[in-house]
Amino acid sequence: MIVPAVLMFLQGRGVRRYDNRLENTTVCTTACAGSEHLNTPKEMGIVDLQNMNFCDENGKQINLKEYDCVIACGKSMLLGGIEDEDLLLVKPVENVGNLQFPSVLIIKRDDFSKKSAIKYNDYAEDKVRRSWSLCNMSKENPVDVMKKCMQMDEYVKLSEKYADKFPSVDDLVKDFERRVKIYISNYNTCENVGDDNQMAVISTTYDTQKQIVHFSIHPVKDIKGEVYYSFHIHAKKAA
Repeated sequence: MIVPAVLMFLQGRGVRRYDNRLENTTVCTTACAGSEHLNTPKEMGIVDLQNMNFCDENGKQINLKEYDCVIACGKSMLLGGIEDEDLLLVKPVENVGNLQFPSVLIIKRDDFSKKSAIKYNDYAEDKVRRSWSLCNMSKENPVDVMKKCMQMDEYVKLSEKYADKFPSVDDLVKDFERRVKIYISNYNTCENVGDDNQMAVISTTYDTQKQIVHFSIHPVKDIKGEVYYSFHIHAKKAA
């Protein structure tokens, strides 16, 4: 069964959005797009997912069996083409060195984030982030890497298109310096060669409360997968 679609784009990859309501429900894990998202369950259902036909930007049918299915919760990835309750088709990252940036990644929430999120009844175990670069904490200054990210063509285009959403460079740097200090405090041996948290990934997200973009930093070991496609569907809380 083929359902109508409007073609959008996510990081240069095809994004088709579908509306459909049928009977059978497939349960998927959730990933928070941004900070804590009020009343987010650990899982959500998609109605009759297996009977939907999904196509890439060239009209070629996508085999769902090749992907993990995740539901995005929140609106902090709107600038990346991902909406609240979108279906994300994700593949595991076998070698982070092969990632092509910018990339949209699924990243495991650390224990610090989980404790904060539970206060909002947010039980998502993962987060969605637009990521720009890796950073070797033992060799590189994360702020210098972040500044290089802001010189990337894709970042420049995005910051020009949504100029009112991007703070000044000084404000972005100052905010990121604070986040780097938190990262080093949480993972106090990350600057040691061979440490589990030595390799970090630098990302951006859109703060829907302040309505601005900011950078963030996460351990590479927490990357769970890369988002290849985003589809708008009807998701619901799993029973």
